[in-house]
Formats: sequence, structure tokens, C-alpha cells
Amino acid sequence: MRQRNIKNKQEIIDRCRRFIVEDPTGQKGRWSQRFLKPGDVYVEIGSGKGRFITQMAQRYPQHNFIAVERGPNVAIRTLEKAEATDASNLLVVAAHIDSVRDWFAEGEIAGLYLNFSDPWPKARHAKRRLTHRARLLQYRCIAAPGALLYFQTDDASFFAFSMEEFAAAGLTDVIASGRKEDILRQADDIFLLPETEYEGKARRLCRSVYAACVRLRPSDAGASCVTGRAEFRRTVRVVEKQEERV
Repeated sequence: MRQRNIKNKQEIIDRCRRFIVEDPTGQKGRWSQRFLKPGDVYVEIGSGKGRFITQMAQRYPQHNFIAVERGPNVAIRTLEKAEATDASNLLVVAAHIDSVRDWFAEGEIAGLYLNFSDPWPKARHAKRRLTHRARLLQYRCIAAPGALLYFQTDDASFFAFSMEEFAAAGLTDVIASGRKEDILRQADDIFLLPETEYEGKARRLCRSVYAACVRLRPSDAGASCVTGRAEFRRTVRVVEKQEERV
């Protein structure tokens, strides 16, 4: 979808420099130092216009948040919201993230949000999906012990695919999954989260929203992670061979 040009974009950028991270790879292993106060770091990949992540920053001032959005004209809206709320615990990265392991060190993030990601519906584009098993292995590496992954979509096929990928990547500790309204009806408050712009649109169109929360790494501090690049590639190849047999 073509992004609308923002006339005063440079003015907003200049005004919001304190929220912008231009060199995410250079922050690897020291993201916490970029924030004014110490706190667990949570990341949203594909933050859109930033309604969700800025409200999370307001709701949980003891935590720190990073919004990742590849569309620069969309990320501008997150900057505006961050400025309006004076969100000192929020940073914005307007860039495409190919490998999270290039940006984050092992165990560096306390949680990950994937809200209404592009489902890439064509089969040949499956590896581009943010819940593809190869990407999930990367998320597991950068996750701190006990970290959770929150996933939401209004695409039933994408949801089914993602649940299969969670299992294939060894993410079998599923805290909650299914239609979001059913999860909330069961008095499970794990998805009492701010509404994203896309979720609001889906609700107005009476489209079902599907959600899942899975544990990326066990809570015990001794949980191991694939660290070396060669070892990581071997693990990915094993998982892909399992996929081929299926």
C-alpha cells in the first residue's frame, strides 16, 4: 500500500530526535542504556501508527519499549504520539528488520509483540511471515528467560499457520490461543492490551481477531539458546527439513 507523504515530516523528525534510533545494530547488547531509566525491554515489530506501543509505554512506565516500523511515513505517527505523551520509555526505529539477532543480544528482550503482521498469503512468501519458524528461532535467542510472545491477527489462515510454526520451532508452552473474544470471556487478562489501529478497524467490520501468547524461553535462568551463527544455521536447516517431510 502506498504511503501518504507527510508535508512537515522533517520538522517532526527534528522535534522528536530523542525518540529516534538510527543505528539499531549499534545498540545490540546495550539497549537499556538508551533509556532514561532501567527496566525490562519490550519490542513491537510492525508498530504501525503507534497507538498500541505508546499506550503500553503509558500503562507500564516501569518498562521500556521499542517500536519497529519499516514505513517511515507511518513511523512518523508513532513519533507524534510519543511526543504528545512525553514517553521517555519509548524508542522508535523506522527500518526493516531482517534478523533480530543483528539488533539484539541474547536474552535482551523481555517480551515481543506481533500485532496484525502482513500475512504474506502466497505460499512462496511463507518465509517472509514474522511467525515463520526460522524467525521464531531468532526470537527465542534474544528473549530473556520467561519472555512471552504476543501474536494477534484477523486472518484465520495466518493464525493456523502460526500455531503450526510455534510447535515446529519448539514453542510449545502456549499460555493462551484462539479467538480473542473467547480468551477474554474466560476471564484471562493476558490479552487486556491496548487496541491497535488495525484491531479497531477489524472490530468495526465485525471481523474476528485471533490471538496467541507463547513462552519464548523457559523461566529458569539456565535455559540454553542457540548462540553461534553456524549452530543457528544448523538448527534452522534441521527445522526446515522437518517442514519438508511434512
